[in-house]
Amino acid sequence: GLEACAIAPGVSGLDCAHPSARLRRAALDHLGASLELALELGAPVIIVVPSDCSEPVPRSTREDNLARAAETIAEAAALVPVGGPSFVIEALNRYETYLVRTLAEAEALRAAIDSPHVALMVDVFHMGIEEDCTAESIRAHADQIRYVHLADNQRREPGSGQLDIAGALAALSDSGYHGYLTMEFLPATDQALRSARSHVAELAGIPA
Repeated sequence: GLEACAIAPGVSGLDCAHPSARLRRAALDHLGASLELALELGAPVIIVVPSDCSEPVPRSTREDNLARAAETIAEAAALVPVGGPSFVIEALNRYETYLVRTLAEAEALRAAIDSPHVALMVDVFHMGIEEDCTAESIRAHADQIRYVHLADNQRREPGSGQLDIAGALAALSDSGYHGYLTMEFLPATDQALRSARSHVAELAGIPA
């Protein structure tokens, strides 16, 4: 009876931008399989990282890489039926990708794809490294945000580090975001687990 909030392909080395047609096809096939799973489970979004390679292939320009990524993701989006899920572009930090690192870069790629089945997602951990101001970036691109990952600057539970999580949440709220807020962090501290248990018990009206 659980809802699937998203499908995260989660396979290292998938590269929608690679000069090799064979490797781009592998990325496209995996996005297609992820779409089939999303449709089966009723998940509203499928996360897509245009490239999780930290460095581009030598002698390959950024413009060409982005064009190839747009083409690959557009092919996947063309498979989505009317009313189906959205592919949401996730920007990673500089240590995990060379290609799309900020919401502005993700939005430029989304605009190049120009599909109603492609949108953006927020990951405040990555944004804490790459954005000048996480809250302002969220506000600037709010109309295309369909999904959110939460973690603090050290990849622990929100509120345990130094990121302005409250500011990010306020920006989402002010912008009218009504989607999922997904916790994506390393194993929580004992205190965090106790707090979470107490919060869930309070919501459910049962003893902690």
